Amino acid sequence: MLGEISKDFYCTRSKSPVLSCSESALCKMQGWKCGYRHRKYPTPEQFKEEYGIDYPDDGAVYEADIDQGNKPTWIIASYWTAKKMGKRHIICACTPWGMPPSDWRPE
Repeated sequence: MLGEISKDFYCTRSKSPVLSCSESALCKMQGWKCGYRHRKYPTPEQFKEEYGIDYPDDGAVYEADIDQGNKPTWIIASYWTAKKMGKRHIICACTPWGMPPSDWRPE
């Protein structure tokens, strides 16, 4: 997919499959701190680190209870609802990558 750097990151700067973020001289010079490298599936805490603002309570999230050995079943909800329900894994639904795959785990 356009802008994909790895299984966990993508570049919002890259508009061309010829120039990906990982090949960008700007990113290499700044040590990946160019401001365009983002997580595909950020947690609300990672969202705050990357964008400098809290994820809104009415923002959409994917939530799942992930037990060892079991594949998660991701569902969509509001961040406020997920926090209130005490879900262990909450992923912001704010990127074009959609729901995390069933074998994906938060960092």
